[in-house]
Amino acid sequence: MVRSVNGVPYSHVKEQSACDETLLTLISEVEALLNSRPITTVIMDSSDEPLSPNHLLLIASSAK
Repeated sequence: MVRSVNGVPYSHVKEQSACDETLLTLISEVEALLNSRPITTVIMDSSDEPLSPNHLLLIASSAK
């Protein structure tokens, strides 16, 4: 997971210097990518969407 988080900004920014807004955007995109990864096994025959951290985060935030 650490490699996933570190790899994305380095691959996008490379040799350029980035402003704070760009880095915050990249971190937000990495967060969305990692939170959309399935927790459960993906079954190809099923029409159900696999459970991901986003499901748990969005349910908890909408219940408030």
